[in-house]
Amino acid sequence: MSAKKKNDKSAKDYETIYTAFFVIIFMILFGVIGYYSLSVQNKNILSSIQINKKEEGILSYTSSVITIESEKKNTTLSIENLQDKDVNIQVYFKEDERMKRECGCSYSGFHYSSIRYSMEKAHNLSFQDGNMVVLQDTILSKEKKDINITMWLEGQDNTDAHIHGTFVVKEV
Repeated sequence: MSAKKKNDKSAKDYETIYTAFFVIIFMILFGVIGYYSLSVQNKNILSSIQINKKEEGILSYTSSVITIESEKKNTTLSIENLQDKDVNIQVYFKEDERMKRECGCSYSGFHYSSIRYSMEKAHNLSFQDGNMVVLQDTILSKEKKDINITMWLEGQDNTDAHIHGTFVVKEV
């Protein structure tokens, strides 16, 4: 009978060790599962705002679609040169055909010269043709530029007139 009490006592001595071991294992398991299930991939976050990513290393981030009306709208375009060389770029405004179809907007007599824009150094500019070039510039190696652009429509008889578009950055 005394041998049985010895065995019971040693099992109780190991009970705290077993409990601690399993608690640690489950904490690690929950930590790993929680990390992978709650972690967010950066590419998923940026997919809604990343407009243009070239293999050469120019990254352009802006809002996905800009709607220009008679009221002035401000937007910021960030361009980063990740290359080891200076790059000449051209930024242009491109009408978003998908959004145009979804909205169903079409205005007779609309001309690109009705779109006005201003930036830090230039005020009250307009487009002369369908190319809609906003800026031609050089970005130095490893440089990041934030360009503030204000856009609006002017001279439209139709008060509901608006245009949907995005900025595109092209290396020239």
